[in-house]
Amino acid sequence: MFKVISTITLLLILASCSNKNGEKIADKANLLEVNQQDLFKQYKLSDVVEEVELVPLETNDTTLIGQYTKIIVDSLNIYLSDKVTKTLFIFRRNGKIKAKINALGRGPFEYSDIDDFCILNNGLIAILDTERKKVVYYSSECQPVSELKLPFYADALEQQGDNILVFNGSSRDDRIILWDIEQEKRIASYISYDVKYSGRIRKPLIKYKNKVFWKGEFKNELIAPSVRGISTARKIDFGEYNPTEPVSRKIPEFGGINVHLMRPDEAIMRRYTETDDFICFLFDCEKLNDLPFYVFYDKASKRKIVLNMDYLDEDITFYTCPPPIETADPYGKFVSVLYPFFLLDNIEKKKKSKSIKNPEKFNAYIKKLESLKDSDNPIICFYKVKGF
Repeated sequence: MFKVISTITLLLILASCSNKNGEKIADKANLLEVNQQDLFKQYKLSDVVEEVELVPLETNDTTLIGQYTKIIVDSLNIYLSDKVTKTLFIFRRNGKIKAKINALGRGPFEYSDIDDFCILNNGLIAILDTERKKVVYYSSECQPVSELKLPFYADALEQQGDNILVFNGSSRDDRIILWDIEQEKRIASYISYDVKYSGRIRKPLIKYKNKVFWKGEFKNELIAPSVRGISTARKIDFGEYNPTEPVSRKIPEFGGINVHLMRPDEAIMRRYTETDDFICFLFDCEKLNDLPFYVFYDKASKRKIVLNMDYLDEDITFYTCPPPIETADPYGKFVSVLYPFFLLDNIEKKKKSKSIKNPEKFNAYIKKLESLKDSDNPIICFYKVKGF
């Protein structure tokens, strides 16, 4: 049984306190509980999602995507960075290619890798080059504009307000650094470097409208940094499955270095996305399930639905979801990226299983994808979530 009452009581006692980093502890309004009874209920994806829109990205010899690392969707475009070709692709909302940035090199306005990117309030595209400690700015037409040198290594960036970029330092520096674009200087920094939390996670910074949240390693909370300090914007309470301290293990394959891992009986939030009306995040816990759980939270009703893949009563939408939710668009739809290979493989397995519940819908679904090949670029999935 979850120790929910004691957990809530402790959080309320600490609500007016601060920790050693000056961080305000989350109050109950920012607390989202996931109880054991939430985890083993049977649902369809259609209990959460009202509509699924599939947008295949145009595929040709000059737009092949090997492995995407980040996606941003605005009202007009889909921005997607590729780890293999080190290219930032810009597609229109209909999936047609619009432009791309590929400026590999050691010279001005060139980069060695796209470690992160963001879209600034003025429409410029900022690309972070961690190795060379710089940010290169491009226009919306993908023309180089300027570049900014950094005195430290950075893993991720987002714009907060009009003049401040938020960096997550990867060197032995504070984990959160607020950097003034105009003055090119550090305004503030928080969260001291700790060897236990030195791993680079895929998306340490999360943007929701003009708010920037930071997801720390091995922690089920989002921190909101600002010039005034940092505060806990959201905390997920898993009761008896809450993480404590990661386990340190020596890995011979990596020269015997210590790697910090989660315990099998602890739950950890992996990805988080928020809109005006809903929250979606993934978490996993080895003791509970080998597959991740997908949590959808309705802000208005304060209800949640947890999709457990072992209990998912599949319907026609199952074939497009749930891959991990990566972001949200300006219209409140959740967005994920699906590789055609896995989608087509699922369809073939379903055909052979002879357990199709609605053959008419299934055949119509297949017809939509009949021109798709497993070597094509990813499909962008837009999920319109309904209230529950």
